[in-house]
Amino acid sequence: MPHCGPRPKKPVNAFLMWINSAGRKYIRAMHPGISAQEVFVKGSEMWGAMVNEEKVVWQEAARTAMADYKKKLEKWNTLKEQSEKTTQTDETVAPICMKCFSQIYCFH
Repeated sequence: MPHCGPRPKKPVNAFLMWINSAGRKYIRAMHPGISAQEVFVKGSEMWGAMVNEEKVVWQEAARTAMADYKKKLEKWNTLKEQSEKTTQTDETVAPICMKCFSQIYCFH
């Protein structure tokens, strides 16, 4: 029976890609000792003030990640459907009879 594994994780958006890779380090360097929540607030303010040309790199990376996620999710859904439809009817995997201990279909 095919195993589909864990569901693929949805990728983060462009802002979160930016804050995780470059924004957080920059904000912490400019404002040492601020809390994680304050870093996020400052980051969202900076992201809002950025011109679109600065955001393009992150937006394109987010689009690429989302397209890859959709392909993986489609494949995962296909495998999941296949594993749900698969039934084992082979006699080699038949249950063992508790009276005669044979691996066949008995009528005791």
